[in-house]
Amino acid sequence: LYGSGGTIQTGSESACLTLTHGGAYAGSIAGRGGLNIAGGTFVLSGSHTHSGTTTLSNHAILKLGADLVSLPNSNLSLHDASQLDLNYRSSIIQSLHGMPETSIVRGGTLSILSGGTFCGSIKDATAVTLSGNTLTLNPERLNDYTGVTTIANGTLLAARVNAFSPYSPVVLSGSSSVLDLNHHDNHIHSLSSTSPEARVCLGSATLS
Repeated sequence: LYGSGGTIQTGSESACLTLTHGGAYAGSIAGRGGLNIAGGTFVLSGSHTHSGTTTLSNHAILKLGADLVSLPNSNLSLHDASQLDLNYRSSIIQSLHGMPETSIVRGGTLSILSGGTFCGSIKDATAVTLSGNTLTLNPERLNDYTGVTTIANGTLLAARVNAFSPYSPVVLSGSSSVLDLNHHDNHIHSLSSTSPEARVCLGSATLS
């Protein structure tokens, strides 16, 4: 799929637009259907309002082609060693889900509006902002990203020991911001809070 403008409608909730060889698109994607990137590299720019899931599979790469690629209504789901390449830019998604062997790479800022469960790895100078609900991190490989992890609202939950990046400063900036170790020992770079109502839940774990 290639294009520099216009609108693609994904259709109803049961519909799905599938791309098997990537491309580059700078128009807008709308509708209630899903977007399945099932191979190749797909370079995406612009703001998109479709509410179906955006799925990466078969080693596909979704690469940001411009700053602030907005998918605020779409859950992002990564499978089969697929990759989100932030390309040193920023993106907004509804929620994040990913299987082991998937990854988020090349810096930039990923803003997650409504949590999710991510079992892949977050790399490089990536910054992560969570704005609501619970984001569970359960990486099989080390999260070693160095950007700031901002919990604006919601809960960042560890599902295993060393789920958090030891190189990422964590900032709790909202009244309902929670860093939850869930009884799993974790290391982080540093911890700060701008809200007196923010919480750190250790359980039986140690945070260092």
